[in-house]
Formats: sequence, structure tokens, C-alpha cells
Amino acid sequence: MEEKAGALGAPPPYAASLGQPGQPEPAWQDPAAPPPPVIAQPGQTTVMVQQPPPVPQPQSVVVTTATMPMRMSQFPANVQCPNCRNTVTTNTHQENGTLVWLTALILLLIGLWLGCCLIPFCIPALKDTIHTCPICQFTIGKHTQI
Repeated sequence: MEEKAGALGAPPPYAASLGQPGQPEPAWQDPAAPPPPVIAQPGQTTVMVQQPPPVPQPQSVVVTTATMPMRMSQFPANVQCPNCRNTVTTNTHQENGTLVWLTALILLLIGLWLGCCLIPFCIPALKDTIHTCPICQFTIGKHTQI
């Protein structure tokens, strides 16, 4: 049975194909090996072209900074504006936030639907406070009640 397998032309084992006399070493075995010599035939001119080594390009570094809005209080604050870099006392204004809407919804659900559920929209302590720069109008921070 083994003789028939050999007769079918099965390739030799991998280890047996390496290092046979008369065959050059594969290039993948030694990456530092020089290229094989070029043998010129009589009457032929052999030209070897060697490329120059690649020139390393300077690395450029891009630095981006992101300014996150600062967490503030309900009152104007002395801060340095991240946009115009001036030290300023912030301007503040109030907006209806989550607490206002949540309070109005709770009042509506307990039965105060005849306008009494709108009372939270008139209470400044429930609103969010927005801080802006008086020079460039950049939003510096926000104070939320929730």
C-alpha cells in the first residue's frame, strides 16, 4: 500500500526538500543575506541599479484642545474666558431646565391642571443658569438644578 502512495507522485516531506545539494537557499530563510550573485554570459553587459535609502520624513504633531464648559453656581463668577482669554465676571441668564418641567409634570399629575401646574415656570430657583462671557458672548458654563 505504501509503494502505491509513493508512486502516485506525492511530494517529498517538507524537511527533506530543504538543504538539498545543488539548490540555493530560499531567500526567506535569511533576510540579511546579500542578493545572489549575477553571472554574466560572454558578450552581455550587466547593469546593477541600487536605489538610495528612503529619506525619513519629519513627523508632524497636531495638538487639538477641547474646552469643556465649566460647572458653575447660580451666581456670576470671576473666570478666565476659554475663548478670548480675558478675565471677566460672567453674565448670567436663566432657562427652563429639567427641574422646571419635572415639577410641572408632577403638579399636573396630582390634579393641578387648571394653570397651577405652570407655577414652576415662574420660580427662578428651579431654572438652570447659563454663564456667558460679556466680551465675546461665549458660553462658559451652566448650572443645572438636577
